[in-house]
Amino acid sequence: MREIKAYKERWKRENPAYDREYRERNREYFRNYRKEYYANNRDKFLQYEAKRQHVRDGVDHDGTTRQEILAKTNGRCIYCKKVAEEIDHVWPRARGGPWTYDNLVATCWTCNRGTGGKFDRIVSDWWPQNSGIAWADLQPILMAAGISVAWMHDEIESQSDA
Repeated sequence: MREIKAYKERWKRENPAYDREYRERNREYFRNYRKEYYANNRDKFLQYEAKRQHVRDGVDHDGTTRQEILAKTNGRCIYCKKVAEEIDHVWPRARGGPWTYDNLVATCWTCNRGTGGKFDRIVSDWWPQNSGIAWADLQPILMAAGISVAWMHDEIESQSDA
């Protein structure tokens, strides 16, 4: 088995143009293969992409999967209870929010885009306007989904002091 692998590696080194030419001749096949692979493995691809981005940005990533986050709220958006399509960082990634079980919630497309990556917009503008529910009522919902709200109090206090 090792001899076969060594032979293949040596042959590839000795014939570098062949692989490039083969891929060029079969470009359509590889394009269709990638599309089909993505369609059949969307969650796996998105999980890989999230981890890659967090590593690039130097932010913690604990390996929590999309399925685990969706299971927290039975596949429903934590904010509006529609079918969840995306994963949202409660503490925004742009502000150093990690990919950890207690910082992620399932959201629909509208709610995820509505927050704009700013937690203060969830509390002061977006959440009350779109749900009619006050911040005090949001806390138990987040806590039930396994989200720690202790840091949120500090964030809100620092914004009100400014």
